[in-house]
Amino acid sequence: MDKSERKVFYRWLDSANEKELQKKILAMELIAFRLTEAAVLAEYNWMKKEILLELKIREEIK
Repeated sequence: MDKSERKVFYRWLDSANEKELQKKILAMELIAFRLTEAAVLAEYNWMKKEILLELKIREEIK
């Protein structure tokens, strides 16, 4: 994932509601077993970590 793709991801992360974030995590987990390339797994793990962190932060500020 290059710099511009990360910017798009962060924009989405900021604008998505909690339900959208949860749906994305579930969708990602459904395909995780298919991921075999190291670079793809690294991106998957990074995205999942960022989404879970965003959900945690939003929960803490409620």
